[in-house]
Amino acid sequence: LERMHRAAGGVSWRTIEAANQEAERLRRNALRSAQSLGQGDSQQPGTSGPTWEELGSSNQAGHTRCSALGPDRGGYRYLYVGSAGGGLWRTPFDANNPGSEAWTPLSDSVYGGVDDVVALDIAIDATDQLARYEEQVEYLRRRIALTSDPAEALAQRFRLARMLDEGLERREEADAEFKAILEDDAGHAATRAYLEERVGKRADRGASVEVLEGAYAKTGDWNKAIEVLEGQVREAEKRKDGAAARALLLRIGELHAKELDSPELAFSTLTRALKGERGEDELRARLCNLARELELLDDLAELFEENAQNAADVGRPDVEAEILESTAAIYAFDLDDPDKGLAIYEQVLS
Repeated sequence: LERMHRAAGGVSWRTIEAANQEAERLRRNALRSAQSLGQGDSQQPGTSGPTWEELGSSNQAGHTRCSALGPDRGGYRYLYVGSAGGGLWRTPFDANNPGSEAWTPLSDSVYGGVDDVVALDIAIDATDQLARYEEQVEYLRRRIALTSDPAEALAQRFRLARMLDEGLERREEADAEFKAILEDDAGHAATRAYLEERVGKRADRGASVEVLEGAYAKTGDWNKAIEVLEGQVREAEKRKDGAAARALLLRIGELHAKELDSPELAFSTLTRALKGERGEDELRARLCNLARELELLDDLAELFEENAQNAADVGRPDVEAEILESTAAIYAFDLDDPDKGLAIYEQVLS
């Protein structure tokens, strides 16, 4: 201590320090007296709480970085204070509460199991600012476990899912959290908006679509589901992924037919999925059923003939034969034109 304080020869640093402290004490007393004379009681009317008294330290640096007044708990509110050195403290903010002069240290357990909502909120905000996302995820999980309000719990779960997705890039865990949120509340606006924005932007977009479609199914929002799926069709076509585009169009056609009772839109969607390739027997059968219902068998037969010719042009006689068989059946059995049907069958055999 003596080495830390130096003064000129013959001068006592202790005497100087004592004089400085006395001068500061007199200054503060004078200031307090002036406030008392000019304003009366310094405590504002209608407020409650203890009177603040400075206790020190007079010889050691240190200051408070943050404070928060917690919610009412059993008739008492608690004041939380965080120091520059990382300590977190709590005290009852009520002079009538026994023990209101006592401060409870929370920092000893802040990294190993804080179970206080306000303290957790402070820790969550702090770890977010410091980009310490692993710790923030742990605090968010504890915060969710302590939340009794369903709406607040959903808000915290959404924050957790976003942190897993954006901060830590743990996509599968994030999608599991998003799915759980929408299972509890299929209309949760924040989650749906986030996933809708995410669709089409990442390689894992299929997971987002699956989660969203489940939510749309619960709320009956089929038009929105089709809108999202159509966006995926466009992305698949840009990637020249014909198989993915066809699968999506089949799903859209199914929604038009079964959920929206719109066979016209189902028919037009399924014709877009028809590419004139092998393995489209089931698709052609579905188109035939819709064409019968809509009385569009002539148009469908012409479409099949065009597809058969395209297959022939690219040297795919096997595909041409498949399509012509379906075309012949339409003419022979649905359009009552057995002669044309027989001519097409003969073309297949040749």
